[in-house]
Amino acid sequence: KTNTCINCKCHFGEYHCDICNLWMSSEEEPFHCVDCGFCRVGGRNKFRHCNGCGMCIDVEQFDNHNCKSGKYMANCPVCYEDLFKSRKLTHEMPCGHNIHWDCFQNLAQHDIRCPICKKTSIHDDMSTVWDGLAEDIAMQPLPPDQERMANIICNDCEVHEKNRAWHYLGVQCSTCDSFNTSHTFHSTTS
Repeated sequence: KTNTCINCKCHFGEYHCDICNLWMSSEEEPFHCVDCGFCRVGGRNKFRHCNGCGMCIDVEQFDNHNCKSGKYMANCPVCYEDLFKSRKLTHEMPCGHNIHWDCFQNLAQHDIRCPICKKTSIHDDMSTVWDGLAEDIAMQPLPPDQERMANIICNDCEVHEKNRAWHYLGVQCSTCDSFNTSHTFHSTTS
């Protein structure tokens, strides 16, 4: 386990780890984390190991991260790659589930919900979005033959509500104002 050829004395890689028996360029700023048990990329000075999570966390996020034992011992819910061993950046959604950053960005182009629990996965204040949907519904009343009542569960606050007026654009939760709701039909209003 050496970084130098015993015959010609050339170096195999700019970075070499005796423990992992790894050779690579230093472009990705590799470093060995003793607590993780293998080499990571991104620069030792940019990460700090959290013994609670069992993972190296960005130093800028460390003091405010949601520490939960074993939360990285899962697969990305989009690409199914092991998050703990992954070399890709991870992103923690407001619900506490983790996902690769690039998978999250791709998902957010089509759906703003966590693929695991269906809670809204955007950290931003969604009130302007919800207000816009409420305005759209107010401007587009349903014809009487399409009016119906629904029971809903809010995916964000988990409140169950009965006998809510259904609209094809969505049903707003009266507790948290989210339109991230699931519903079941139970009757028509006529």
